[in-house]
Amino acid sequence: MTDEKLKQLFGKMRIEDEVNRPAFEQVVPKSVTVIRPYSPVWRLAAAMVLIIMLGTGTAIFLVSQPQSGNSSESTYESWSALSNWKATTDNMLSIAGSKIDGTLTTATDALLEGSSETK
Repeated sequence: MTDEKLKQLFGKMRIEDEVNRPAFEQVVPKSVTVIRPYSPVWRLAAAMVLIIMLGTGTAIFLVSQPQSGNSSESTYESWSALSNWKATTDNMLSIAGSKIDGTLTTATDALLEGSSETK
């Protein structure tokens, strides 16, 4: 079969399909329901609900904010708590600057020193 013969057969098949095709309205019927825009009453109700939700959210946000009267006291307490803080590894800094004379500097050094001895 040659290319010309294939083109001719496919062209004939396309023409038959176009003649025998059903109308679009038969395949997809017209919609029975008509889309109507929302009435002004529903639009007004939706706008009111939106305004109420925004107002409630704003009120909750403002109530959850800390009061400005106690801010200086809470700031002072925060800084004083920060200045009294000590790390659990502060004793390691004192070990780094000490002499190596075999003295114990932490409570766990006794355990480590006893485990390394061979008798």
